[in-house]
Amino acid sequence: MSFAQTDEHISKLETNCSPSSPRLLILGTYHMDNPGQDKFNVDADDVLAPKRQKEIVDVLDKVAAYGPTKIALEADYKTQAMTREYADFLKRKYQLARDERNQIGFALAKRLGHTSIYPVDFPMWMDGRVPAEIGSPKPKPSSVSKEEASNSKEEPPAIFQESERLMKTSTVLEYLRFLNSDRYIQSDSVLYMSLLKPAPYSDSLYGNADLLTNWYKRNFRIFTNINRIAEPNDRILLLIGAGHQKILRDLAAESPDICLLDTEAYLR
Repeated sequence: MSFAQTDEHISKLETNCSPSSPRLLILGTYHMDNPGQDKFNVDADDVLAPKRQKEIVDVLDKVAAYGPTKIALEADYKTQAMTREYADFLKRKYQLARDERNQIGFALAKRLGHTSIYPVDFPMWMDGRVPAEIGSPKPKPSSVSKEEASNSKEEPPAIFQESERLMKTSTVLEYLRFLNSDRYIQSDSVLYMSLLKPAPYSDSLYGNADLLTNWYKRNFRIFTNINRIAEPNDRILLLIGAGHQKILRDLAAESPDICLLDTEAYLR
């Protein structure tokens, strides 16, 4: 299958790349299965509902125009568990789950005839722990009422509140346009940069900075794994949580070996 790239899809970034440089399109996404692992979590509705399924097809149509030769996913590079799930999916032994890696990544890879997907993540929490170190704590007894607990919660930032509103009123494609806009990416990055302020009530001089250090460490490792899979003339699609975009885009833009493309152009 051939995909002719139109002028509207060519960004200023791409014109600086060599003809054989691996192309990279980063599609920032939300977590469709509501894992609830971020500080602020948007409550996504059921992507298996017929309305959302039709909307996801619209997304696949847009991204397919890029003609990816490899689809990289936010899944553990080391275990390759998701690679096995995709193989089972091709054999009709696996049913697509609600998460975006399945709904967009697997579905698009199958549509394009890909025999494999490419996990590139290094799963790690911002406190430096990896999944194998995370347990299930017992609930703490509390004398604080539910009302008091609710009142003590941190107010979500404006960009997150806007995100919540859009989730309820927009299509999947419209929502992804928002998540991949320069305005969202910059606003999200500002929230991370706020961690460089000292924690006022902590005995750790650099506790917050260490959290941000671990966030950068994870993204540096993700980009290393992207370089591992990149070959000349590749067209890589990276499907990843929207919070990763700023760092990964900056790394790709500065990389001498990777050509970063304009995601917004493909979502128009």
